[in-house]
Amino acid sequence: WKSAPLSAGADVPLAMETATLTYSDGVNGIEGARVDLLKANDKASGKRQTTGPDGKVSFEVLPDAGYGFKLTHNGETASITGSGGSDEIITTVTTTLTLFEEGGTTPIPGVRVDLLKAGGKGTGKRLNTEADGKVAFDVLNTFTHAFKVTMNGGSFTTGEDSGARSETVVAQLSTVTLIAESGVGIGG
Repeated sequence: WKSAPLSAGADVPLAMETATLTYSDGVNGIEGARVDLLKANDKASGKRQTTGPDGKVSFEVLPDAGYGFKLTHNGETASITGSGGSDEIITTVTTTLTLFEEGGTTPIPGVRVDLLKAGGKGTGKRLNTEADGKVAFDVLNTFTHAFKVTMNGGSFTTGEDSGARSETVVAQLSTVTLIAESGVGIGG
């Protein structure tokens, strides 16, 4: 077959397709993750969106065009390649820390826990332990991270690991007794 040359001002129909990325914890969408649309060569296209309440972003792409998504969440990135108007999915894993008093049976609620990147840099994500002494963060499966527990003016940082993990920290609480020069305890 032979193609005819286009004349100036001629309309050429071009059907665009929608490429969608869904970011979820396996059940619910995760809002607020940054997603960049990549060209077929993995270079930035200049198009960026943030996932909505349903965890989705959509970009218009050419039919059968190669492209990719680069998702950034909690300071870590994941990339996935697509083609045409395909739907792609990235799912997180849950990483938890539980804080107990010495003896390991009494949970400690209300303690600040920061999620750290590899090397100890903060992600900007922090939670306080719940009544059961737990905090949980959704992270990318390949995300190397640690927890920083801040309590009563001091802090403790766990070792680094990646993916889903369940860390338990037992705090050794201490008691201070104030005694006057006369040898009598102070306070009530």
